[in-house]
Parts: sequence; C-alpha cells; structure tokens
Amino acid sequence: MNIVGVYGAVLEEDVPAGWTITTVDNAGATYNAGNTSWLWSGGPHTGTKMVVYDVTVPVDAVIDTYVISGDVLATIDETTPLSSTVTGNNQVTVSTATIAGDRVIDPLTVASDDTFTVTVTVTMTGAVYGPVLQEAVPAGWTVTEVDNAGATYNADDTSWLWSGGPYSGTMTVVYNVAVPDGTDNGTYPVTGEVLGTTVIGAPIGPFTVTGDNEVEVDDTPTILPEVEVTYPNGGETLCGNVLITAQASDSDGYITNVEFLISDDGGATWSHMGDDSTAPYECLWDTSMSPNSTDYLVKAIATDNDSATAQDMSDAEFEVVNPCQGILLKEGWNYISFPGALDNATPEYVLEGLTVDRVMHYNAETKLWEGVSEFKPRTAYAIKVPSAQTIENLEYKPDVPTILQLYEGWNSVGLIGTAPGTETNDAETEFQLGGIDDSYSRLVGPWDNGISDYLRFGYNQNVYGDIFGGETVDKKYTVNYPMNRYEGHWILMESAAELM
Repeated sequence: MNIVGVYGAVLEEDVPAGWTITTVDNAGATYNAGNTSWLWSGGPHTGTKMVVYDVTVPVDAVIDTYVISGDVLATIDETTPLSSTVTGNNQVTVSTATIAGDRVIDPLTVASDDTFTVTVTVTMTGAVYGPVLQEAVPAGWTVTEVDNAGATYNADDTSWLWSGGPYSGTMTVVYNVAVPDGTDNGTYPVTGEVLGTTVIGAPIGPFTVTGDNEVEVDDTPTILPEVEVTYPNGGETLCGNVLITAQASDSDGYITNVEFLISDDGGATWSHMGDDSTAPYECLWDTSMSPNSTDYLVKAIATDNDSATAQDMSDAEFEVVNPCQGILLKEGWNYISFPGALDNATPEYVLEGLTVDRVMHYNAETKLWEGVSEFKPRTAYAIKVPSAQTIENLEYKPDVPTILQLYEGWNSVGLIGTAPGTETNDAETEFQLGGIDDSYSRLVGPWDNGISDYLRFGYNQNVYGDIFGGETVDKKYTVNYPMNRYEGHWILMESAAELM
C-alpha cells in the first residue's frame, strides 16, 4: 500500500467466510480480526506499507474459484475522505489433490522357487504431501527392491514413502518377489494402496492400487511342442529357389512361431533363414545366395504359447549345387520351362531315364490342355513324377531370337536365356525387353507341390496402380517379381501380343 501524506490509513480485506487469517507482518498497523483490517493511527503517513498474512482454506471447502478483495481508506488534512480498491490478484482457485496407483506383474504365472517382477506406477495430481505406496504380498514371499523412485523403502510393512512435498506427476516403483520353493499351486493376491495428505494435512486416500492383483503358481510340468523338418530332410541335391517346410504342433496350447536355420558345415554353425507363425510352416530359400556344399542341414525351432521350445533338423545332410545343373522335379506335379531351344527337344530324349506319369502343355489359343511332342523355349509345361528326379538332357542350341505368341487370357511363360548371368530377372524388365508392357496385367508362379499352391502373385503396376497399398511376401508388383531359370509362370494378357 502506497501512502502519501494521509491520516488514519486503513487496509480492509475480504476473504471467504470460514477461511482463517493469520497475520505475518502488520507493517506497524493495528490488526482487527473482527473485520480483517489494518489501521495506521494518526498521521500524516507517507511511503509504502507492506502487509503480509496467511489464509488457511477449510478442509471441506468446495472446489471452486473464490474472490479475495479489499479497499484502502484515509483522510487528507484529517477532513477530506480518500478511498481506493486494492488492485492485483483477486482470485484463488481451490482444487483437489489426488493420488492413484496401477500395478503390472510379469510374468503372471510362475513356478515355486521362481521370481516375478512388480511395477507400480504412482500418479499424483495437484500437490500431494508425504505420499506412500504400501504393498502386500503373501506371507513368506521375499521382496527385493529394484527401483524405489526416490522413496524410502520400509521392509517391515513393504511400503515406500516420499517425505515432504509437494509431489505431482508420476513415480514408478519396481520390485521383485521370490516365491518359496514348495509353494502349493494356486492363485495368490498381490495388493496395495496409495495415500498422502494435502498441504494442510488433510488425508488423501487411501486408494486401492489397480491393475494386476494376483499371481498364479503352477508347478505342472511344461509339455514341449513337437516339430519335424519335412523338406529337405537329407539326401537331396538342390539348386535355385527351395521351399523349406516343417510340421509343428502343441498338445497343451498352440504354436506361436517356427524359426528356420541353415547350416552348410554339417551343423557346426547355423544361420537364421526366416520365421513363420502360421501353418503350413515354411520358408523360401534362394540357394543361389549360399555356397555350394554337400554338408547342408536344416533346423526348425518351434515355440509355443508357454514359451517352451523344441527343435528338429534334417535326418541327413543334403547338397546344394548352383547354378542348377538340371531341372529338379519334386514328387507330384511340377511346372517348368526351358530357357532356350534344345538340340533335341523331344520328350523321349529330354526325359530319358526318368519315371514320368504325365506331361502336359496349356494351349492359350484353344484354351485346352494338350499332350507334348516337342519342348519349346520360354513356354511352360506341367510334368507329374512319382518321386524326386532331375532332368539332365539339356543341350541347347546357340541363343537365337525366338518369338512366343501370347493370346488374350492366361498363357504359360518362362525365363529366356542360357548364357551365364541370365539365370534370373524381374518380370517387368523381362517383359519390357520382350516387347510387352501394358498388354499384360498379372503374373502367377512358380507352382510348389509341397504346399499345393503358387509361391508368388505379381501385379503390373502400370495397369493396376497401387492396388493393395504396398507389397507383401507373396504379393508383389512385377518390377519386384523374380523369375528364375526353369520356373513356369502364368501371365494374364489383356490383349494378344508377341513376346520377343
């Protein structure tokens, strides 16, 4: 309050009814608690007077915004009255302070003589003083501190105290609990509460900690999953793309993942090849990216929903030889192609020494399956064999220009080129070089009788655009769709064209 030559200066303040005022500094005035006023008798008074007082808000005060106002009064020459309203802050908001706790137990199921971890997040709003977290675990179970979040831990009652205050925000307490050996199977409680006080000592809480509040003890022996490598399982000679397959099951739950690993040194070292979380469990392996060796093995590791694992590997070693020395035929139906013109293209010569059930070719002009009298380059053939065999009679003529007439609808095609460096190409480049682009829309292949389905599905982005919002393992745009030597594929033509 600024005073300039006045008499009988008075400061009158007005606070909400029931709120208690305690003077701190009256600045030489006489305080009257009856009307919350300060009087400087006589005069004249000049200069600045600073009055300080505390206000205690009742415990039962309603959450709201309250007005604190006041006036200053005096006279000039002891006769002329003078008054003014006190300026500055004139409101105070009463808010509540809160505290809450949330618990996470990991894992929720343990065996006796195991340990689990408890994480309790204590959240405070407003101004909380002396907050406490108090936990309760079964008698005889041992608590070990991990992170007290700045609190003082009391082992006698499993409590954490943050002294003083005010506190606001989040505190995270972490502790481990050891379950005694021999504890009976069953569900056991882990409970607790949080509490604190306001600035004037009014209690906040206690409130029950929410979240996980029990742990299960289960000493039932874990039943391991079962897994078996089905291909390759030993004795095979492989090249190009190979689909590794395995069978897996779990009698007391379900399989969450099968991991595939490859060894080229008889199992001394292993390399991760891929994972599959759904049956049929399989992994596509491009053997051309691996060194040639006769000492290959495949391992499959199955994991179930209890995190139990089991593994199996090939019964014997198998061989990888790249580039492919022939065309590998698997038991059942195969869909293959020839990358060039053969010196002797008759089925009798090409398939000499093999046991073949059937050989067919799809005629895109007539839309009919037909028998085969001659194997032609760049088209595809369906061959069924009773067991795995290899076509080795593959003497090619020097590379000469070839033309494959394609008709509207589905046609069978393969990769062209017998020279080194032409073993693979992406479909879009292959067909652009062959003189077709927007006239085809889809590509499917190659066939794998191990899964009775095609491995890849390609879409010409020049025709479809971004139809599925990005690529997946089996769905690709043709610019990323690999075509490998000897594979047979289906191409969907929107109009007839010649593939050069």
